[in-house]
Amino acid sequence: TLDRLGAALTPEVHRDFFGYALRVTPRHFKEAIEILADVIMNPKLDTSSIEKAKSLLNSEIDREQKDVFYDSENLFLEVIGKGHAYSLPILGTKESINGISEKELKEWVSKHFIPENSIFSIVGAVTTLEIKTALEEYFKNFKRPQLQSTPFLQLPSPEYIKENI
Repeated sequence: TLDRLGAALTPEVHRDFFGYALRVTPRHFKEAIEILADVIMNPKLDTSSIEKAKSLLNSEIDREQKDVFYDSENLFLEVIGKGHAYSLPILGTKESINGISEKELKEWVSKHFIPENSIFSIVGAVTTLEIKTALEEYFKNFKRPQLQSTPFLQLPSPEYIKENI
């Protein structure tokens, strides 16, 4: 675990992006990247973990609503950004948090936790070669999932067109 390495992994949520901050000593860099890769590629999305996360988010919303700066920033953005995603609270509302189903969350993760949406920013006493080697080793299976899509519009076959039009 990260505790054994003296490392910390913190989720971060911002208006334009989300991610993780990983803090670790250079000596345990490679092991920490392995754990980060597991977190990103195999998120724990079982009912128990989701309910725990919802409870933590609801508590955080309660805490933030008591903060005068949080309240004034949200009111400002609500007025200025009316009709835009920026007008919405970063964490969501209790209603939106509690209304998310396990299925919806899994679909969202499949859509957004993909290589094309990922940026790795690494600062510290590790070499470029160490970084490249660790990322290539532990993220080699980080690929966009094959999603089944339902056609938005089913066009008629050429035969149907010939016979009916």
